[in-house]
Amino acid sequence: MAKVEVKSVLKSKTFYFGILSILLAVANLFGYGDYQPEGYANEALELVNGLAIIALRFKTNSSVKL
Repeated sequence: MAKVEVKSVLKSKTFYFGILSILLAVANLFGYGDYQPEGYANEALELVNGLAIIALRFKTNSSVKL
């Protein structure tokens, strides 16, 4: 049986992508100054987020620990 590498969650690309997605969602929620995003901007953000998380999961073969 192959040994699975375990790394810190702080070394996980998926973790940092999640943080970035949360920051972008909060920025979209409140707008950028006078800019208020259209509905499609939020939908596009959700789509990109989902696709990137899936892509990152396929790219890695290690698990994370807290």
